[in-house]
Amino acid sequence: MPIDPMKAARFHRTLRSKSQKKQAHQSHLFHHVMPNEQFDHSLSNRFVYGKRSDWYAAAAINGFCDVDLAVPIGYRRYLTPVELTRIAHPKRSQGMSLYEE
Repeated sequence: MPIDPMKAARFHRTLRSKSQKKQAHQSHLFHHVMPNEQFDHSLSNRFVYGKRSDWYAAAAINGFCDVDLAVPIGYRRYLTPVELTRIAHPKRSQGMSLYEE
């Protein structure tokens, strides 16, 4: 199944804007991007979410736009895994309904 570039771009922009708008009192995961993570977003993703796969979330939050450009060093507010799932699958059912209507 081919990837729609417009959906991927919207997903990237949504992740970036939501992480930048996070306030300190809202639930988030914080991480300080170090010099060895400037070009390797999968390493940042491993430190925050515990796995190197799905590095696109860390790349979007870090501000990745080009392979040759290093992302700035500093603190980032990462979205929680629940928020990532809601953004990736917005129409997914949020749980089981006990009563059918």
